[in-house]
Amino acid sequence: MAVLDEANPIDRNWRVEGHRWWPEESITEAELRTLGSEHADLLVGHDAPLHLPSLDSHLRSTATLGDHRMRAFAEAGRRMFHRGFLQVQPALYVGGHYNRFMDQTIEYDQSGQTFRCRVVLLAANDLSDDEDALLVSRRADVILHRVLAAAHNPRGKNT
Repeated sequence: MAVLDEANPIDRNWRVEGHRWWPEESITEAELRTLGSEHADLLVGHDAPLHLPSLDSHLRSTATLGDHRMRAFAEAGRRMFHRGFLQVQPALYVGGHYNRFMDQTIEYDQSGQTFRCRVVLLAANDLSDDEDALLVSRRADVILHRVLAAAHNPRGKNT
C-alpha cells in the first residue's frame, strides 16, 4: 500500500494561506522520491491520475469557469500526482479531490510496459448502497470499506 495525499486546489486564490490552504499541500520532487518505484497493490491519494475519460470530460466542460491561473495550478498538481501514480503502478487507486464518483479500469503505458488500474474517485455524500467507499477520519485512521473486497472479487459481489 502507498499513500500520496496532496492535491493543488483549484480555488487556492480564494483560500487563506495557513488557514484553508497550505503550500505543503502540493506534491514535491522529494515526496516523489520518498514514494519510490516499488509496485503498490493499493494507492490511496487525494488527486487523480491523468487520462480518466469521465473526469477529463467533466473538467473540459468546466474549463471556462474560474481563473485560468488557478486551473493551471491545479493541473500542475495533477501532473505531479500522475508521475507518482506511474512510479508505483497500482492495481487499485482510491482518491477524492474532484468530489465526483467515478469507477473505471484504465490501461496505462509506462515506458513501453502497460498496466491496468481500477481507479475509484469518491464523492462526499454521493454514494449509493452498491458503490465502494473510503472513510479517512480526522485522526488519520484509514478505514477501507468494500473497496478492497470489490478489488479482490472481480464480479463485484460482496463477500
